[in-house]
This record gives sequence, structure tokens and C-alpha cells, in this order.
Amino acid sequence: MEGFGVSGLLIFTYWTLFEGYNGQSVGKMALSVKVTDRKGGKIGFGVAALESFGKAFLLPLDCLIGWLAMPNSKLRLFNRISNTIVIKTKYEDPEGVRYVKEKE
Repeated sequence: MEGFGVSGLLIFTYWTLFEGYNGQSVGKMALSVKVTDRKGGKIGFGVAALESFGKAFLLPLDCLIGWLAMPNSKLRLFNRISNTIVIKTKYEDPEGVRYVKEKE
């Protein structure tokens, strides 16, 4: 199975490091979302590894089992196992940036 190869291991490591450090991968930063514990707190590397395992190696099953077994929760199986959720973050304009076109 390709998911357990080098590419799976690399993406697992990427998600674990970024989400364990700040709760956000580059994609999550772009979408203004982050992974937190159920209370909105930082998750750390161990929890990030558990949460990322399903995404990196078992994504179709992770999603299907989570969505079918827990309807209306919008959680993947490994989010439930790791007690994590994905939340929206507040976007703030970068300091010192001047926009050419003013906001309407």
C-alpha cells in the first residue's frame, strides 16, 4: 500500500511537526483554521502524531468511519480518538502592511 511509503511518512512528519508546534500546517494557515484540543488549547506533538496518523495513512477510512459513525459531528475518526477539533482562527492584517486598494 502506497500510503505507508516514504511519501506517507514525510507527510505524517510534516503534519505532526507543524500541528504539534502551532496547531497549523501551511494549508490550515491559508484557510485560517487550526487543530486544538476540545477546550481550544494547544495539542502538542504526541497528540498531533495521533491525529495526523489517520490523515497520512488512512484518510478515506478515517473520514468515512468518522462521518458515518458520528453523524453531525464533522469529525474524522482520528480527531475523535485524539480528542482534537479544527477551529476557525481570527485573521489579522500583518503589521506594517499598506494596501494599495482600500477596503470597501
